[in-house]
Amino acid sequence: MKTKFKNLLVQYKGGGYDGCFWEWNYFLFDSEGKFHDIGSSGYKAITKRDKAIELLNTDAESRYGGREYYKYGLKNKADLEEFAFETAPTTVGPIISAVNKAMNDEVMFWECESCGEKSFDNEYGPFHTGYHGNGGIGVEMEGLLCGDCYSSQICGHCGEYVGDFDDSNAEWADRESIVEEMELNPEQAKALEQEDERCGPYCKYCMESHAESLKKESVG
Repeated sequence: MKTKFKNLLVQYKGGGYDGCFWEWNYFLFDSEGKFHDIGSSGYKAITKRDKAIELLNTDAESRYGGREYYKYGLKNKADLEEFAFETAPTTVGPIISAVNKAMNDEVMFWECESCGEKSFDNEYGPFHTGYHGNGGIGVEMEGLLCGDCYSSQICGHCGEYVGDFDDSNAEWADRESIVEEMELNPEQAKALEQEDERCGPYCKYCMESHAESLKKESVG
């Protein structure tokens, strides 16, 4: 039975409470082999060193399919990249921050998907770009953006995430096209331009809505 572990982050099936059968929990063995509970919940939580060692001496493969736990060596670049890529975006920032705090060193980081900036905590992100269903009643967030990139890629009116300006699928407003399509007169077009400069950038839907309001005002 192995009893000594160092520089090891472990993700395991913890949780177990009203409305939750299990959820990913985390513990850590630092560079000196000291145990740290850095994210646990429910009756399956592992909060003591002996229980952590007991888990690590069992088969990681679950009899129900999948895995009961994953190990990430903090000195292994491939392991760290796998953690950042495979872990739920809402968890990446807090766990990386907790690991670095426990290790008293910047051993892990997350990377902004837009500008590539590396962050070693979750003080200013990550922010998320969307979400999808998890196969049940829950949702999972998508994307990892730093604060600067996120704030520059949201609509200045509704605050919803739109996307990078270089992304052809991002539905940013094309003011000139909207003016033409909605047949705004010069006065209305000027008002739309001023609003765009004051609060922009606008998403397509907010600018269309504002243009429609301008037309109704002029009719009234």
